[in-house]
Amino acid sequence: MKKVHLLIAIIVFALTACHPGRRTSFTTNINGQYTKVEYAGDISLTGDLSAIQNISPGGYVRYETNDEKIVVERDLTGDLYYRYNGEKLNTLNADGKRLIALAAKEIAKHNH
Repeated sequence: MKKVHLLIAIIVFALTACHPGRRTSFTTNINGQYTKVEYAGDISLTGDLSAIQNISPGGYVRYETNDEKIVVERDLTGDLYYRYNGEKLNTLNADGKRLIALAAKEIAKHNH
């Protein structure tokens, strides 16, 4: 019986360790413009809401529009990396920065 309890505890830990904290997701569709924002963990935004400053370990931010998608995650060293339309980047181009700013503003608006 102790082995079963230990196994359950390990499974619960494994499932929650990947994305600690709360997970938030919201979608809008206004005049055919689809936008989806999803994030997990503790997200720190820059003061001007133009970028994501930090993400807690295991956290992420996903921002998607009709034809673009960006994902921000944190690597094991604590540095942020990005996936812009599926391509992994360490630094963002102008389009990526624009999407990150839109995501940051939506996150801030949602969290008041």
